[in-house]
Amino acid sequence: MSTETGFNTDWLQERFVFDNRARNVEVENACLSFFKHKKVLNIIDLGSGSGASFLYLVEKFSQDQHWTFVELNPHLAKASLDRIVAVAHQKEWPLERKESLLNLQLPHSKVTIKVINGSFLELEDWVDLSTIDLATAAAVFDLLSLEMLHGLLHLLVQQEVSLLSTINYAGMRLAPGSPEDIYYADLYGKHMQRAQPFGSSLGPDCSKEMMAFFAKNNIKAMSGSSNWHVGPGDGAMHHFLMEYIEGAVPEMLSSASEIRRFNDWLQEKRALMEKDSMEIEVLHFDLFAPGMI
Repeated sequence: MSTETGFNTDWLQERFVFDNRARNVEVENACLSFFKHKKVLNIIDLGSGSGASFLYLVEKFSQDQHWTFVELNPHLAKASLDRIVAVAHQKEWPLERKESLLNLQLPHSKVTIKVINGSFLELEDWVDLSTIDLATAAAVFDLLSLEMLHGLLHLLVQQEVSLLSTINYAGMRLAPGSPEDIYYADLYGKHMQRAQPFGSSLGPDCSKEMMAFFAKNNIKAMSGSSNWHVGPGDGAMHHFLMEYIEGAVPEMLSSASEIRRFNDWLQEKRALMEKDSMEIEVLHFDLFAPGMI
C-alpha cells in the first residue's frame, strides 16, 4: 500500500525484519556503552518513518528515554504511533496517548514519544538540540545530497549530539552470479545518484562521506557492515528488490538494444526467483559518532 506521498508501507513492513537482522552489533554496542551511565536519554529520530528505529532500540537502552520523532510524511508520522501502540498492547506495556504524544511504561524504564510532522533538514525549527543526547537515522542518509548531509552533520557536531546512522546503502550482489550482475547493480547505485531538483543523492557513497566528515572534524566514528541476506524463502523481498531494479536501471540505459539486454537479464533473474534459487546480498553500513555526555 502506498501513502499519499508515494511511500510503500508494505515495503517498510517487509524490510523491518531484514534491518533488524542486519544491524552491526559492534557499532550498536559502542552506542549503548557510550550512554550506559546516563540516567535519562533524550533521543531524536530523523526521518522516523513507521517507528522502526524506536522499536528496535527502545528495549536495548535500560534507562528512561524521551524520544522525538521527526517525519515529513503525515501518514507515517501518525502510523508510527499506531504501530507502537499495537506493540505495547502485545507486550502489555501500560500507555497513555494524546494526539502526537505517547507515554509508555516498560518493565525497567519510562519512555515518552513526541511526533513532529516536518523535515529533519529544518531541525533547528523543531527541536532545541542542546537538550538532545543522540540522533538516530535508519535508511535515510543515503537519500541526501552531500550538501544536505554536511549541513546536518555540522549541526549535530556543533551541538555535540551523538549519531547512530544505520542501514546506509552501499551496493548489491546476486547469486548465482552472471557477467551482467555487477554492471546492473552498479547502474542501480548510479540511479540513486542521478541529478534531481535538490542535487544528487549520495547512494552507495554515503558511509564513505560520513566517515570522511567525522575524520576531518577529529571525531572517532565507528563503522561496520549491516548487510541484508535475502535467500530462499524470502520471496516477498526478492520481488520488492527486483521491482526497484526494474524501475531504476532502464532510466540509465540509452538504447533499445541495451534495454533488450537488460530485460533478458531480468527474465533470467525472475526465473530463478520462481524456482526459489536466487540470493541477494544488499550491502549496508552502520555508523556511530560520539558527541558529548
